[in-house]
Amino acid sequence: MKIMRKIFNFTERNKSVNRDIDDIISPYKTYILNTNSPIYFMNSLPKKVGVLLKEGNVGGSVDYFDSLLTDYNEEKKARFLSRPAVVEISEMLSRNNIFGMSGDILDVGCLSGEWTRYLAEMTGRNCTGIDVNPEIVEVLNKHNNIHNVNYISGDVENLPFRDASVGLVFVSGVLQYVPDFEGAISELYRVSSEFVFIGRLSLFRHHPEVIVYQDGKHKVWARRLREVRSYLLEKFDIIEESYSSEVWYVDNISEPVINSHFLLRRK
Repeated sequence: MKIMRKIFNFTERNKSVNRDIDDIISPYKTYILNTNSPIYFMNSLPKKVGVLLKEGNVGGSVDYFDSLLTDYNEEKKARFLSRPAVVEISEMLSRNNIFGMSGDILDVGCLSGEWTRYLAEMTGRNCTGIDVNPEIVEVLNKHNNIHNVNYISGDVENLPFRDASVGLVFVSGVLQYVPDFEGAISELYRVSSEFVFIGRLSLFRHHPEVIVYQDGKHKVWARRLREVRSYLLEKFDIIEESYSSEVWYVDNISEPVINSHFLLRRK
């Protein structure tokens, strides 16, 4: 994969790439969550995380979604589809023929529901969006006029679906907010019958071997990407892995952040 090689060739030239994770995050670390765990808490975040809380700066409040989905038109849809991460993810799904797959789709952490709508449109399959916030789900259902789309409230660590009942489990911009990563991955594996897509998993740009996590209590922590990849490989074949061209910042962290995307097939 050309993108992956380009990123890691860059890091090989970076003198700090071989430093231990403790050295990488030490300017930010405030305390260790568990002395037996590779997960660390770092700086406090001053703003709420919208994917876990009822109101927040990630995507906005319930009122924001109500406004967004009122008279949802082609202009709003085009704005969504023009985002760099959306373009990259769509291209990855397309070149691996995911849009031609069979089976139902589950969009985990659907938030605005725009991915849910788009996946249902592109595949013609039944698509369920699930979000932890019941108020957002209520707004999504109020504005939903697509016959093969529905929205429900639920938790990524306890999905209300039977084993192997979903053809594609789609998760974008969610898992960096989940402290129990392995538990969430196990749940995605359980309900999937074939494919799982994990998108927008955040990495430090200059240390892409380190994943950046955030939680609803405004903390940030990090862990080694190789440990996460190793865990994924216990349950999945990695069809494709790539890095996003987008660069952004987490509040109070000086290191810029990029996104990684994984397309997986259940073993």
